[in-house]
Amino acid sequence: MYSEPLDDYFQLAGIEPGFQCNCTALWRGYVGEWEITQGRLYLLKLTGTLEDGSPASLETFFPGFPERVFAHWYCGQIRLPQGRQLEYVHMGWASTYEQDLLLDFEKGQLTQTRVRHNSAPINAPGDAPTDAGPQDEPTDSADPGSASFPREPKATDAP
Repeated sequence: MYSEPLDDYFQLAGIEPGFQCNCTALWRGYVGEWEITQGRLYLLKLTGTLEDGSPASLETFFPGFPERVFAHWYCGQIRLPQGRQLEYVHMGWASTYEQDLLLDFEKGQLTQTRVRHNSAPINAPGDAPTDAGPQDEPTDSADPGSASFPREPKATDAP
């Protein structure tokens, strides 16, 4: 999952969670497990370690909600890369895959789904990288709450 919906919550709530970063493959210091049910985005699980060494969970940031939290704060796009990797980029989420499932949300509600078909960059010797460009394709579901996905839209927060 190439998105961080929980960071929007921390920013809106004025929370600086202070997660330990003990691995360069996980700079944010936590992993979240997400689910879309009936067109609504839910955070199911949160694991990490706080700077004081204590474990972090949903209960840490959402007292009284140990099993799942509706992500009412999230307005944005979640990108789920799919298929074979076409181009590897070492840092961040710049690697390109055959396609991306793009999920748009408004206040935690799924509003649109699209599949973007990507192509590998085309480079001639000595030329700057160019890209043939992605092509977006809307899904054929009239009701985004019951959209048919190429794969289960449950993903972890870690790429």
